[in-house]
Amino acid sequence: MRAKKKIIVGNWKMKPVSLKEAVSIAGKINNSIKKTKKTQVVLCPPVLFFSEIKKVVSQNKAIFLGAQDAFWQEKGEYTGEISPLALKGLGVNYVIIGHSDRRKNGETAEIINKKINSLLKIGFKVIFCVGEEKRDETGDYLRYIKNQITEGLKGIQKKFLNNLIIAYEPIWISAKNFKDPNFSNHINDVSLFIKKVLAELAGREIGFNVPIIYGGAFSLDNVSDILTKEGVDGLLVDKMSLDLNKFLAIIKEAELKK
Repeated sequence: MRAKKKIIVGNWKMKPVSLKEAVSIAGKINNSIKKTKKTQVVLCPPVLFFSEIKKVVSQNKAIFLGAQDAFWQEKGEYTGEISPLALKGLGVNYVIIGHSDRRKNGETAEIINKKINSLLKIGFKVIFCVGEEKRDETGDYLRYIKNQITEGLKGIQKKFLNNLIIAYEPIWISAKNFKDPNFSNHINDVSLFIKKVLAELAGREIGFNVPIIYGGAFSLDNVSDILTKEGVDGLLVDKMSLDLNKFLAIIKEAELKK
């Protein structure tokens, strides 16, 4: 298994709502992260702010731009959708697909599959979110995750999976759950399970080298333990990615890991 850098993705969601604040946050992160040895940092701001944020981080080799979603068609009569070619032109390298927020609003497995297929062919690194709504002791949640993966990657050629990242996003995790002593072990177990599913679909060489990042709830108290786990290759961070001190603390922990 090849050595990988940890991947720390900041998903800003629909925050902030002003260009001034967005550029200010990006500028502070840019000024604080000049170089990383073991970490790739991906910022996913609202699409309206890409052009100005790109100007801020363009010279920083440690920071990449990501989008929170994209459409599967490159252009056409699709009112309100985001063209992947337009994102390419803005310097976007990564795209989040299948986030629980979008699934909750009606995004189907078929739509997710179309998006992943299209974006991988264009050359994006796709962060494909999967995760169970609730956990059961019988293991049904593992079958649920496996189905999400197989449906999302249906018909996609193996050669494109080198640009795939899976974000394990268990929706049931809450502030109470992540204080459980077995919390990080559960994340690791599921991450390794996902790698096995990918190996079944694409072979061991590809499957076991797809990065698996954790995208559920966590705190600064257990981020170190999560990133130490064998199966975890990084984090998908939401609200803490807008808090400079917390986000930098997460990146610092990633830099400390082997």
